[in-house]
Amino acid sequence: MNPQHPMCRAIEPDLLSIAAGETDSAAAGRVEAHVGGCQLCRDELAHYSALQGMIASLRRAPLADEDATLARARLAARLSDLRSRVPRRRKPRKSDRVRWRPRTPAIPAGSGNLTNGRVGAFT
Repeated sequence: MNPQHPMCRAIEPDLLSIAAGETDSAAAGRVEAHVGGCQLCRDELAHYSALQGMIASLRRAPLADEDATLARARLAARLSDLRSRVPRRRKPRKSDRVRWRPRTPAIPAGSGNLTNGRVGAFT
């Protein structure tokens, strides 16, 4: 189809309808006359007919409901397998917490820091 040629642009809807098998005899006659002399439109008609054939074969294909269910089950099994391989984090327990406790200095006996029960008394 030559997009610059007015006859090619005018005949394009009829090319589609012929490829789909939904045209009247008058349009079919116009298309046959034009396609006889226009190689681009002839190629375009062949292209549209090939596409229409693919669409028709897809419409005739059985629905894949069982295939989708089977694929979903396989996917769920694979996901379960992957989850089983990942190490599971356990929730932290209270005993796992690190508690901060200030260090109390150890006072060695006889250091002189404690006299008569008073702290900090100097001699």
